[in-house]
Amino acid sequence: LLSLNVPAEFVLVDDTSCVNTFHFPVITVLCPTPSGANHVLAWGLIRNRTTQTLQRFFSFVVRFFPNIRIFMCDRHFAQRRAISHVFGDAAHIFHCCVHVARNIKENTGQNSTLASQFWAMRFQRTKAAEDTFVATLMRYNDAKRTVFTTQLLNALDSFLPSKVDAAL
Repeated sequence: LLSLNVPAEFVLVDDTSCVNTFHFPVITVLCPTPSGANHVLAWGLIRNRTTQTLQRFFSFVVRFFPNIRIFMCDRHFAQRRAISHVFGDAAHIFHCCVHVARNIKENTGQNSTLASQFWAMRFQRTKAAEDTFVATLMRYNDAKRTVFTTQLLNALDSFLPSKVDAAL
């Protein structure tokens, strides 16, 4: 854990899937700066990616950085549960758009309309683009009714640009 004199209210959280020499996941907490750099606030080799292990990691993070309120992370549910447990109701957890887009492509096809509308929504950042994406997602869910699309519909507040912008 690194203790830097930075106002860490917004952080990025990322972990790996055991791709290092020790075969343990590596987790990092980064704080973006106005200059575009990212400061590493905390990192660790963790035993696994379970909620319990991640809660232990974040319990160390909160000791040094109790003011973190906005988290940008993958769609890893153990991460979300651990952050919510340690940082409480004040924590706003958003999903990384790269991970959401990757999940959309994996679940709907590389050249899906849903994937292209997702990126259009992210870059245009308009209500019309959001509405188009959500309508397409709802139609896709009505037709296919997959666990993935249901989860995505339930998690709209965690990645729609208007929700992320409002929290920042």
